[in-house]
Amino acid sequence: MPTEAGIVFNVPEGVFYNPLQRLNRDIALVMLSSQPKEQLQIADVMAGSGIRAIRIAKAMPGRIRALHANDASPEAVAIIKANAEKNNVALEVHNLDAQTFLYNSTGFDYIDIDPFGTPVPFLDAACCRIARDGILAVTATDVQALSGVNPKACLRKYLGMPLRNELMHEVALRLLIRRVQVAGAAHDRAMIPVYCHSTLHYIRCYFRAEKGKQKVDAVMAQQGWLGFDEKTRNFWASQQVAVAGPLWLGPLFDPDVAAKAMQTELPISTETRRLLTIIAEESSVPAIGFFDLHRICPANGLELRRKMDVIRRLQQQGSKAASTHIRDTAIRTTASFEQVMEAVR
Repeated sequence: MPTEAGIVFNVPEGVFYNPLQRLNRDIALVMLSSQPKEQLQIADVMAGSGIRAIRIAKAMPGRIRALHANDASPEAVAIIKANAEKNNVALEVHNLDAQTFLYNSTGFDYIDIDPFGTPVPFLDAACCRIARDGILAVTATDVQALSGVNPKACLRKYLGMPLRNELMHEVALRLLIRRVQVAGAAHDRAMIPVYCHSTLHYIRCYFRAEKGKQKVDAVMAQQGWLGFDEKTRNFWASQQVAVAGPLWLGPLFDPDVAAKAMQTELPISTETRRLLTIIAEESSVPAIGFFDLHRICPANGLELRRKMDVIRRLQQQGSKAASTHIRDTAIRTTASFEQVMEAVR
């Protein structure tokens, strides 16, 4: 039997469980446990084996009003019940398709959407049923569309054009964020990203839902386009039609949320803790995009420099700069392209 965070559970053939997604579940638990509200109503909409819901129940005793685990598969529902009983946790288990489960509910403080493929079909129901100041967690695994391998599919699903270069995964995050915001706007909910990450074969975003037309308008005003110069590898945000978008141009992280996440004492993997640390530093740099030294140096006839040396030079110049979790060889910075070039020289 597999074990995750000290929890033993059963996963028979035909019931979905991906051990590589432990980091996903670690961070979901960190985000959820950091919420100030008590007596939370929680929904794991596509629960699979039930491991996410069971870990939540184990980690948050006394803070949960109701914890719902739903799956469209009868086989999955049976194993969720068995795993919950095995681990002595109370779950409200449902056997419905995701949209029906959400629309039939009275709403939740936390909704987790973690499908195989695109989350787009579930966004309207999720935005409709997320509570004021609640957290909506959304995973997209159709990264081929979002990263530019299939731009027509991206346009159909996410209503925007992707990039196919070193910025593709950040653009993917920003396309997903805008798509969730468009779904939320229909319900007068401003979906504000507070945390996100691009990991392995998927991207993941967490949104705080704020209610009100003016807040929705403020969110929509932070959407636009990204321009990109293939020769120099420079890029820029624009309100005019450009190469990629329309997409979210605002912050990817709430720095306070990222700092608090890094300090968690929950039982998470070493890999997760490393990611939380990088993102905490990255979140302090309010910048769109990043500069990949392995791309901009040869493109501009410059000798490749050590990343940390360039970060220190940029900071000495008065700019904010940090590594980005999206690409090991890249720097997120408030410095201009010209200032980065000067720091590399």
